[in-house]
Amino acid sequence: MPLPKEDKYTIDVIYDLPDGKRAELIDGHIYDMAPPGRFHQEIIQYFCLSIGSYIASNKGLCKVYPAPFANVSFLKRLMKQEAYWL
Repeated sequence: MPLPKEDKYTIDVIYDLPDGKRAELIDGHIYDMAPPGRFHQEIIQYFCLSIGSYIASNKGLCKVYPAPFANVSFLKRLMKQEAYWL
């Protein structure tokens, strides 16, 4: 009896998800994601404000994007660059 085939997915599947559908692609497997809760969002806001203030006070050029952040066109451009900073 043959083993069942295990599908491996690519980033194209994530790009094709309907708006509002959240999922992660990890090692070719898709995992549905629950929306973040209130406590999570409060922590993210604190970190974004703290990091953003630090960058501004040091005249940095970086930007802070709070999670969840999924702009597909931005991600596609980012993936095409030879080098990028996160």
